Amino acid sequence: MNKKQKKIFFCVCMIFFLFLIVTIYLLKQKSPYEYLKEQKGMTAQTTPNECLEEIRFDNKYIVFFINENGNLSCAVMKKKIFSYEILRISGELSQSKNSKNYLFSSYEDNGYKWIDWGVINDSDIESVLSNDNKMNIIDNLQYSFRICWIIGNGEENTPPEHEEIKIGSSI
Repeated sequence: MNKKQKKIFFCVCMIFFLFLIVTIYLLKQKSPYEYLKEQKGMTAQTTPNECLEEIRFDNKYIVFFINENGNLSCAVMKKKIFSYEILRISGELSQSKNSKNYLFSSYEDNGYKWIDWGVINDSDIESVLSNDNKMNIIDNLQYSFRICWIIGNGEENTPPEHEEIKIGSSI
């Protein structure tokens, strides 16, 4: 083998080796919830016990989970090259039908952003508006509640107003 052939062989071996490393890394990639669980929150409120839903948008994730207190919490996470960054873990909401139903949390990620989310315990509620914007709804078949959520940009100085629309009502 001459020098040119050795260089080509070396380059091909390096490319193959890098491809192998990337493939192994991608096969071992954790989900946002698995990463969150490994971080072992500072309090029972921020420590996940059970994942309810992971939602991907852009390079971010919203993870709804049941925490160590048995309440619902929400984490907003950003995808990094080799892991995730936790941008915000919001407060917790009780699963109880007689509790406060909505939480608003803001975080910074290249400007102010926020998430408004809540628990719907009434099966007659078809949709929820947050400041006249329709919230997304997650049906949770495991439990007797649904989760509504909406994200936005900018600073919110006052908590949003929520309007629950019952089945058969007009908006």
